[in-house]
Amino acid sequence: MRRTIILLILCMLSGGLLKAQMQIGNDRRVNLSKVVSMGVKFGVNDAMMKYTDGELKDLNPTYSIKPSFGVYLEIPVMSWLSVSPELMYVGRGTMYSYETKNSQQVDFKINSRYVDFRVPVEFYMQLSRTFKPFAFVAPDFGYVLSGYISQKKDGVSEEIEIGSANMKEYDISALIGLGFRFDVYMPKTALYVKLTAGYNYGLLDTYSRMEKNESAVSGNTNAYNITGDRYNRGVEVMISIGMPFYRETGSCSNFRKSNRW
Repeated sequence: MRRTIILLILCMLSGGLLKAQMQIGNDRRVNLSKVVSMGVKFGVNDAMMKYTDGELKDLNPTYSIKPSFGVYLEIPVMSWLSVSPELMYVGRGTMYSYETKNSQQVDFKINSRYVDFRVPVEFYMQLSRTFKPFAFVAPDFGYVLSGYISQKKDGVSEEIEIGSANMKEYDISALIGLGFRFDVYMPKTALYVKLTAGYNYGLLDTYSRMEKNESAVSGNTNAYNITGDRYNRGVEVMISIGMPFYRETGSCSNFRKSNRW
């Protein structure tokens, strides 16, 4: 049900983007930096989890590349400042491979899926009309949709679904990063492309309340020790494509006398 609701929201917002594209006139004087725009963004999140437990924090996680995509609005405030609220699907988690004190080989994985609401504030440096580097910072509010936790010990695999018993249902984090924006003007449309890289720093312990009060017991005490805290971390690399909400005015003036009847 949660996935269906999120997909419906994304479809409606994507439909708004197509409508905005149809409303763009052939007036090349439109300044993309001064109009509200809507866009889609997609990329990857190099996810990991930070542990504070004395033993777990020394383990080296392997790369855990997850997909990330969503939609956003960009609202100019000043020529050098914009606010861009966005709704995102974000894959998170971590992966570890290690050997226990009993010489058992263990592969441990957390694969979680979130829907995030973010409000990036973007600070632009305009080098030309069409090229602008920028920095951004954003509060990030995430809600767990689904996922799984798995382990493979000496060739025997186990897997459980993520739920309130083994994962905090929400997360709050801070996102900071850098990017480049390229504005593209064409005869009948205008758009921009943004390339960004950011670091997502989780602020809340992701262990569930049931784990903390020991009403839910982990089956993997080696890689899943709840004596400390566990935080989401991630490096996100994204591509964004945006178009302005812009309607050409005075279109009747384009009719010539010979075209009237």
